[in-house]
Formats: sequence, C-alpha cells, structure tokens
Amino acid sequence: MSDPLVEVDDAATPLTEEERNDLNLSYITLRSELNDAEQRNILEAEEWAFGRKRNVLSEEFL
Repeated sequence: MSDPLVEVDDAATPLTEEERNDLNLSYITLRSELNDAEQRNILEAEEWAFGRKRNVLSEEFL
C-alpha cells in the first residue's frame, strides 16, 4: 500500500498494453507523453473556442 502523504510522480509510469490499445496515438507509451498530448489538445480547443468573436445575443448564434 502506498503512503497517501507521499506525493508520487507517475509521469514515468509505462502505460499498460490495454491502455495503449485504447489510444489513437501509437507513439505514446508513458503517462507523461499522454499528459503532454492531452495538454496540447486542451490548448488547441481553448484557442478554437475562445479565439473567435461571437455575438451570443444574435439570432444566428442562438
């Protein structure tokens, strides 16, 4: 059993075969690589969502 007071860095933890099979990106083998890919995806989504000006009160938007 791990100590809940000790912070564990699992970024270097290899993904299981099952976890790797569920990914679309075959080059990801470590949890840190997965975290990096997810962070890039989040940043791209934020840029897409918040990078456009919209008039939320317009009939077209609604």
